Amino acid sequence: MNEEIKEAEPKKSGFGAKVFGLLRTLRGKLVSVFTSPTQKNAQKISEQQSVEEMRENQRANSRRKRKAEEYSEEESVILRKRRKSSEVRPPDLQLHSKASDDILKANQARRGKKRKRSGEEDSEVERVKRFKGDKTGSEERQCPDETKAGGVAGPVSIDRFIITRELGSGSFGTVSLARDKVTGQRVAIKTIAKKTAYPSLVMSERRILEAAQDCPYLVHSYAAFQTEEEIFFIMDYIPGGTLEDLLEGRGTLDIGTARNLAAEIVCGLTFLHSRGIIHRDLKPENILIDSAGLIRIADFGLAVEGVFGDETTAGYAGTKGYMAPEISNGGKYDSTVDYWSLGVILHEMLTGRKPAFSWWTNNFKCPQNLSPEEKDILMMLLCNDPIKRHDFVQCIKDHPFFESTDWLALEGGTTELPVTPVSVYNAETLSKENGVRAI
Repeated sequence: MNEEIKEAEPKKSGFGAKVFGLLRTLRGKLVSVFTSPTQKNAQKISEQQSVEEMRENQRANSRRKRKAEEYSEEESVILRKRRKSSEVRPPDLQLHSKASDDILKANQARRGKKRKRSGEEDSEVERVKRFKGDKTGSEERQCPDETKAGGVAGPVSIDRFIITRELGSGSFGTVSLARDKVTGQRVAIKTIAKKTAYPSLVMSERRILEAAQDCPYLVHSYAAFQTEEEIFFIMDYIPGGTLEDLLEGRGTLDIGTARNLAAEIVCGLTFLHSRGIIHRDLKPENILIDSAGLIRIADFGLAVEGVFGDETTAGYAGTKGYMAPEISNGGKYDSTVDYWSLGVILHEMLTGRKPAFSWWTNNFKCPQNLSPEEKDILMMLLCNDPIKRHDFVQCIKDHPFFESTDWLALEGGTTELPVTPVSVYNAETLSKENGVRAI
């Protein structure tokens, strides 16, 4: 029945058809009235979104364009720098050509000036077999005319010295006891093989040894020269042994001796840090004791230059057990890493052993048998927070542990409580060793 009605509807032209037509027209108008605002709003939103997308694309394109331009400029600068650096020949380890008074004047002129960081230590990754320009086999210089060098000037080469025995060795070279044939003086000769040498570190060590002339608590150097295969530093011979020898012989030190030695180390570190130098390998083995019982900080082979004040540097260097946590963790650090090493050394002097740390928090576990002043200074020096340690170091000389210390006398190179040297070679012993080995 419905199908018949649907087939008949198109043929009807009466009242019903007109009613259905009006209803369809009314429905269309109602739909247009209620849907057109929504469509218009949607259209406006769509247009706004498209405009915003277009603007964002324009901004992104401009940023990409600027980055491309900056990258091309940086690349050209880097290429220019590489071309320039490739044209520069590695510096020779030339000898000092002036006497010690000239070195002193140069050091005084340099004092107070901030050296620009060259980045040599970070960029130098290749080991070299020799320094270019080394043609003559061995170079010569004039010894300083001073009592330490025997007061006699003359050419310096390895042929001038008789090697008697080896004093110590490490990954970067050996140190030997020798006698100067011209002056008769005993000296220490540090020998570095060129095939294992980092040029930047060797040159840095040479500069530091020159600057050390002004400090009584650092090892001094008289000359530097080279052969085809090796580099040589002629340095003070310190006959009293090392702090390591002293600790092995005595076990622990009394509070007065420990305080005095720690104060001398502070004086040496203060001098280095004021010139932007971080030692990075401070340990009993590298602290020598001279014939007067005063300490001498030695071995600047791992030292870094150009780190002043609150500036930081990076790089893994040092000896496990004396290395500050910020170095061990591979982070950035400042000069206070040397004071962490001092904390370990002071702990060894007072207790005869290295400090212990909590396995859970890694905090220092202070021995209970120490005095309050000893505990406090160890807690501050061995603080895991480098900022707190840095703040403490600024006023370390005012700590109660150093209450009886005469800092003016120490800075002048004198002390009221010298340490008895562990081993001092006399002239008879030296004469017996003179024929051991000559080069």
